[in-house]
Amino acid sequence: MKQIMYKLSLAATVYYLWRGRNSQIFQQKGVDSNTVVRRVLEEVGACACSQRKIPPPVFS
Repeated sequence: MKQIMYKLSLAATVYYLWRGRNSQIFQQKGVDSNTVVRRVLEEVGACACSQRKIPPPVFS
């Protein structure tokens, strides 16, 4: 399970950094680093919870 979470975290981080970079280049909209971190945590938390069949955490 630990390896799966590591790979998922890495993939989500790369994906959201790539999306933020594209948004900055093509739409002239910057993405805050806190937003990227929050999205990665939400994604990883939701996937982890779906594996354990418990509700995902809610970040405010």
